[in-house]
Amino acid sequence: MKEGYPAMSGEIVTVKSLVAQDPDGRYSLIVREMSLCHEYDMSDYINGLREEERSKYMELLWRLIDSVGSVPLKALLKSIFSNIDNLEKYPATICGHHHFEGGFLVYTYSVACMSYRMALSLSQFNFSPSLRMAYNMDLLVAAALLHAVGTVRMLTPSPDAKRRESSIPLSLHELTVRHIQEAVCRMGSGAPDEDLLSLLFHIIGCVYESELRKPVLREALILKNAASLHDKVSLLEHFIAKNREKPGICYDSDLGNYIFIPKEAQNGENISGQ
Repeated sequence: MKEGYPAMSGEIVTVKSLVAQDPDGRYSLIVREMSLCHEYDMSDYINGLREEERSKYMELLWRLIDSVGSVPLKALLKSIFSNIDNLEKYPATICGHHHFEGGFLVYTYSVACMSYRMALSLSQFNFSPSLRMAYNMDLLVAAALLHAVGTVRMLTPSPDAKRRESSIPLSLHELTVRHIQEAVCRMGSGAPDEDLLSLLFHIIGCVYESELRKPVLREALILKNAASLHDKVSLLEHFIAKNREKPGICYDSDLGNYIFIPKEAQNGENISGQ
């Protein structure tokens, strides 16, 4: 590509071709036409995390788990995440956000970090001196790390990721609760007590329900908004990447709205031009 088609090197292209067999039985690909592809989802062309990225995210995940001070919650997190085979291979979704190998790991860690930093900011800068109350950071981090753990029951690992048939009757919320409950049963006496589990399930439930389940904890409100913000930003990034050849204000018919494409987002470049 670099030698014959420099203008298309590093780009997503559409290829019209055929496969031919010569008299010796060898096959060859004959390219009839090749052009730049403008309508695509970049995630479809991401094989997954590189080895160094995978190792780094796993390290960060376990460092976050080790930071939890509550002994029962830390034991629950370790029990769950240490028993997920191919944890680093699961996508977060099949065709939504983070649908690439390792997407679930990236999504889980990202939402947990967002939740933690939101609570940290609120605790430091948004308080009344007479009503200052500490946030339960252990409970928040545990809920953030576990709020979508049912993904490993819903999907199969990449590269052949697909929906498990046995999971179809259940929602992600229901699969998540079931996964946590089974882990608690395996733990026995070292598991969180009923009161702590009730709070944990409430926070997780608030991510999936709106009017029917009102947050009764600040931590539940934080996680609900962190997960929602993360999904909305990921969706917006999808449309920014899709329209990256149209800098400025443009209308996207699929989004049904106008969107601003910064010049530095063209051709996959960041602000520093890399």
